[in-house]
Order: sequence, then C-alpha cells, then structure tokens
Amino acid sequence: MRDGIEDTLLDEVLSAGGLCTANVRLGPLLAEAGSAAVALGAGEKRVNVIVVKPLGGLSVRADPRVVRPAVRGLLRAALQVARTGTTIRVGAQAAREKARVAVSVDGCCRLPGNRLPDLPILALARRAAKLHGGFLSTRVSRSNACEFRLALPRVQQH
Repeated sequence: MRDGIEDTLLDEVLSAGGLCTANVRLGPLLAEAGSAAVALGAGEKRVNVIVVKPLGGLSVRADPRVVRPAVRGLLRAALQVARTGTTIRVGAQAAREKARVAVSVDGCCRLPGNRLPDLPILALARRAAKLHGGFLSTRVSRSNACEFRLALPRVQQH
C-alpha cells in the first residue's frame, strides 16, 4: 500500500509543475532514513542499521520531495531481503558527476530467479533516479551480500 501512496506522490509532484530541484545534503538525508529504520521493521527482524556519514558535505541536485521517499525505498527493500540478525549499511560517496547512495545488506535472503532488481518496492526509487538523470542498480555477491545503489547528479564543490 505504501508503494502505491509514494508512486501517487511522485505523480502529483510531476503533474503540479514537475520537479523542484534544490541542493540536498546527503548526510542529514541518510541520518533521517537511518532513524526511520525501526519504524520500517528493523527491530522486528533484529537488523542492525548503520549509517555512514558521507565525507565532505556531499550533496545532490534533486527534488527533496522525491529523493527522500526514494532513499527510504532503498532501505525498505534492504529490510525486505535482509536475514534476521544481519547488518545493513547506509552511506553515500561521490563518483564523477554523480553521488551514489548505497544501502548494503551483509546477508540477503536468496530470491527465486535472482529477482533483486525486480522488487516492486524499488519502483519509486527507479523512477526518481531516471527523472533526475540518474539510475538505480542492484547487485548480489557470491557471499549473499547485496547492495542497492541510487545515483543522482552531484553538486560540484567549487
């Protein structure tokens, strides 16, 4: 149900004049997502969520009304596939003209057909990334760790 509400929010933002981009500092945004982890179900699964503050005041050029729920969506996807008692790390780093928000899970449940990229919960994050000129990627390692990455245009430091 929450996915539908967030998709509706994105549709309303777009129909009400489109994106209103601003410089969004990733440190506070990631801290906010980490604080929401308990409400998103981390406590029930006994999952430890660690937020790693990005270096150097990393910022993206994005619409905060869209990027906040997109980052929460990455965290919700990570919680969905996390094994009980595992650790999730939330962080961001600069990569050329993009900043990459990464949510990694030390122990992912194996999904039938390796469907990690197709999780419905990632739809909003995928749409948000595309609208901002970025992308969403996922990967699973042989050790059953997995990672969700949201790349968005980075604000260049002068």
